[in-house]
Amino acid sequence: LQPCQGFGLGVQIAGFVLQARNNLSDDGAKKSRNLWYEETLPPDTIMYALIAARGDEALGALDTLFPAADPYVQAGGNETIGHGWLGVTVRRGDEGRAMKTLEQRRAADALFRVGQLIDKPDEFKKLYRAYVDRLGPAIVMNGLGQALATECAAAGPQPKNVRERTHRALYDNLRDWLCRDDGGVYPSSGDLLQAIMAEDESRYLHAQAEALTWLQWHKKFCRASLPKGEGDAE
Repeated sequence: LQPCQGFGLGVQIAGFVLQARNNLSDDGAKKSRNLWYEETLPPDTIMYALIAARGDEALGALDTLFPAADPYVQAGGNETIGHGWLGVTVRRGDEGRAMKTLEQRRAADALFRVGQLIDKPDEFKKLYRAYVDRLGPAIVMNGLGQALATECAAAGPQPKNVRERTHRALYDNLRDWLCRDDGGVYPSSGDLLQAIMAEDESRYLHAQAEALTWLQWHKKFCRASLPKGEGDAE
């Protein structure tokens, strides 16, 4: 917990996310028994540490802890609702500066997906931007599986009208990132929802954290490139 002064500075400078939580009674009345607020770091926060060692053996342990195919670690509380997941990149001096980091590849993919929408009608682009804005909070509140199932339900089995096609486009874009062959959470899986149900909880939480991070980039590029519909928040 932050003292009042420290919390105020955190909100102004670090941009803490303030989320309301509630504990409801289980007697059928669903009355509030405890309302509280939690502050968390923004999803796009960058944290770093300098590590020095006398030999390569110590630095080699980092490759074991954070392999390139699964460079994630969870820290702090609220793991079950997707909080505290960090993507780790290990750099050794000038080594590998030309190689794209996961964050760079994530941003590049999110930008590429927006570029594919530029020639779409304005109505499609306005709806897509609005749906992207809503998907992140839906994942935080309901979980990745339920949020994606809602997108699929809104698209329908054979999308026909503009709203259905827009929901399908967003689902497909996120699916392609999570199921990509080069480092995806569910590589080569054609059915993302089926993969979510078949894999274990740790893989699911990894996918949820990755989806939220990708959406942070995608939302920024959508707001920069796509028109805003009436009533949409900035």
